[in-house]
Amino acid sequence: MVAAGYDNGDVKFFDLKKQMFIWDTNLKNGVCGIEFDRKDIIMNKLGAATLEGKFTLFDMRTFNPTTGYASLTESAQKATLWGIKQLLFGESNIYLKTEMFSLLWEEMEL
Repeated sequence: MVAAGYDNGDVKFFDLKKQMFIWDTNLKNGVCGIEFDRKDIIMNKLGAATLEGKFTLFDMRTFNPTTGYASLTESAQKATLWGIKQLLFGESNIYLKTEMFSLLWEEMEL
């Protein structure tokens, strides 16, 4: 699966093996960064950072045909989040949010 973020806030999911479009949503702000959690396991979570300081976490294991993937949106700061990096510690993920060189840490549970 490939996830793509666009400047109009769209996040689209594609399955390259089946050569088909899976699902899309709009985060209402331009997407600046997007990342799956781990390469060594089956898809688990996807993080997307946007303009206006928000980030959204998608649970890639929970899909509803009507509403799509389960997600959680949080406002990290009032400035743009240029990227998202998932730091992995054991079973839990810790998401890194940055504004220049100041770091804020939060543990998110979906």
